[in-house]
Order: sequence, then structure tokens, then C-alpha cells
Amino acid sequence: MLLAALLSALAGQAPMAWSGERQIPSPGEDSGTETLGQLEGRWSVRMEIVGQGGTWHPRGQRLEWRWYHILDRQAIQDDYIAIDEDEQGKATRRIIGTNIRIYNGDQQQWHMAWISAERRRLATFTAVNEGGRVVMRGRNDQDREVRNTFFDIGRESFDWVQEWTFDDGVSWVPVARIHATRLE
Repeated sequence: MLLAALLSALAGQAPMAWSGERQIPSPGEDSGTETLGQLEGRWSVRMEIVGQGGTWHPRGQRLEWRWYHILDRQAIQDDYIAIDEDEQGKATRRIIGTNIRIYNGDQQQWHMAWISAERRRLATFTAVNEGGRVVMRGRNDQDREVRNTFFDIGRESFDWVQEWTFDDGVSWVPVARIHATRLE
């Protein structure tokens, strides 16, 4: 029930009373999940973060991103897993989080909720499809205004960049980027 209320709030709708019947889309109904839906599966992630002077540095973690449909394929959930390793390759810390993404066709945008096991806070975002790119905006779990963009989305790989603003969205500074390749 909590999940239904959360998803209803994200979609900007009042919670629907449970009628005992599943809400299955009619044939041909667009759930909006096509762009991000093609990311269903497991992905190996290479992340880089920007350092002082604008130099990009690899993130020293083993990273995996798992995407799957939920709610009768009307929404997408993805789990982000980062494992810090010591010099011998032994795991020293796991950083995990999950997104729930649902597309609101009336508003022509995604509504998303991010929960991190480490920070234990909810962050919400909205996103729009822009010519094969998905551009997310919101405040992250550190309460910083961010823009995350998925681009070059293909069957075997995709790219992502996170940008921060220090002037209320007038300009954006890239701080992290990801290249993901399909594992399965």
C-alpha cells in the first residue's frame, strides 16, 4: 500500500482504491517506458568523476546497474550497486540504491524516486524525453540540484552524465559520467 501511495504521489494522482482487479493496459496503450525500457537487463558501469582543474578520473569501484520492469510493465525499477575494493580485489564497502521510474503520459514526463541505502533519504526527480535522450532534474539525496542525462542509448551500451548547478540552473557543470555496457 505504501508503494502504491508513493507511485501515485510521484505521478501526481490520488491513490487508487484497490478493486481486487489488476490494471492492465489495453493493447497499444503507451506506457512511456520505451526509451528507458530498452535498458532492461544487467550493465557493467565505468564511472569517472571530475577532479580539480576539470580532469576526469576513474572511480575506483566495481559498478553494476540492473534494470527491470515492474507494475505490469508500467514502471521501471533499477538498482545501482557500487563495490569498493582493496588492492587485492576484496570488497570493503557496498553502496547500493534503487530508482522507481514511472512515465506520466498526460504530463509527458517521468517521475522518479531514488533511495540510497547509505543516505537513507528519498530524492525525487522529473525527466523528459528529448530526441532519444532522457534529461532528469531534481534534488539528489544530498539536497543538491542536479541534472542527469542518459544519451547514446543503444542495445549494447549507453552513456550518462551528472551535472551540478551553482546558479539555480543558469549553467551546469559536469561532475560525473558513466559508460555502461550490457552484461545480459
